[in-house]
Amino acid sequence: YANFTPTAPVIYDKAPYSKAILNAGTLTLNQGIYISAYRTSLQVCVDEFVRNGTSGTHGDINILGATGANGGQVGDGGQPAIQGWGADGNGLTGLSGGTGNAGQTGLAGTPSMDATINIYKNITGTITVYNCSGTGGSGSQGGKGGTGGQGGYGRPGNNWGCYCEVPAGNAGQGGVGGNGGTGGAAFDGINAFGNIYVNVPTNALKAAIKAVPTPSNPGTPGLGGGPGAGGGQGYGGPGGKNCANGGPSTGGAAGTTGATGAVANTGTAAPIIINSYS
Repeated sequence: YANFTPTAPVIYDKAPYSKAILNAGTLTLNQGIYISAYRTSLQVCVDEFVRNGTSGTHGDINILGATGANGGQVGDGGQPAIQGWGADGNGLTGLSGGTGNAGQTGLAGTPSMDATINIYKNITGTITVYNCSGTGGSGSQGGKGGTGGQGGYGRPGNNWGCYCEVPAGNAGQGGVGGNGGTGGAAFDGINAFGNIYVNVPTNALKAAIKAVPTPSNPGTPGLGGGPGAGGGQGYGGPGGKNCANGGPSTGGAAGTTGATGAVANTGTAAPIIINSYS
């Protein structure tokens, strides 16, 4: 095979369970150059592997998964209609705002795949083989609680001649704001799929391989949605002649912040197994 000295990082990112093959006589990685395979099975076959400088990233050969998508955004709680007055003429208490929708769960990542790295004759420098499978997606934030309904209007007063026959109604209190929705759950880190084998010419050259198997992190739980504001106060009914105006009321209390989404588990790394031909 021809010698290969890439001038930019070599990235393989195919559909899951597909395979990438790299064959070369002498494979030389200079400063800042590395090989990464995302969710792709990798086979490397070279006579000599030369590492000059450093990769500038986790490893010289990186066997990786793909991060899952985050949960989608969700809607806020609804705001109810304004109340009227009750049988006693006083404004009714405003209805409570709707609870915000729960955040969506993060989606699954894609696992790292198996790899085989065959070096037949010699190694110059140290080669770091790094593995981390797919990170779980993060949950989205819960929806904000809806604003509470405005308090009802008091009934107007009614007079007959010089007398107040029906007193004006008092204003209704504002409704309580809706609670924020629960944040979306994080998704687990994905376990690696398949082992990683590094085959070198001699037992002595095993020391030139640095294996870095790394567990894959779960996503981040979604934050709870913010509290909905309390509804505004109603208005006392107008009194008119010889009837006092209805009394005022107060606005509603705010809702509460939603709970944070559920946490998730870490995924396992692939074993990195170093063998020699002799």
